[in-house]
Amino acid sequence: MAWATLADVTTKAVLRSFKTASAASYVPTATGVAESIDAIFDAAFETFDTDADQPMIVTRPMIDIRLADLSVAPAQGDAVTVSGVVYEVTEIQPQPSGLAARLFLTTGI
Repeated sequence: MAWATLADVTTKAVLRSFKTASAASYVPTATGVAESIDAIFDAAFETFDTDADQPMIVTRPMIDIRLADLSVAPAQGDAVTVSGVVYEVTEIQPQPSGLAARLFLTTGI
């Protein structure tokens, strides 16, 4: 089995096994059409912000997704609904495999 195929199968299994968002919906701004996705959601993910004058820990919602589950590439401004709460994608961090991405979110759209 090729490495990319093995990594994709593993990513899919992890998302299905450890997802915390049973009914995640993704709406790309490019299409406006909602898509159901398997994802790992964390409402209070902590990152270390070194861009500020004084480094600090920042807490924000994030979702890990498998790129093959989307009809188009994720983009800033896309909408994600998790457990009835609508979030906006503010930052996209592709994972090293190129098969998944971590999306940082904000509420209030």
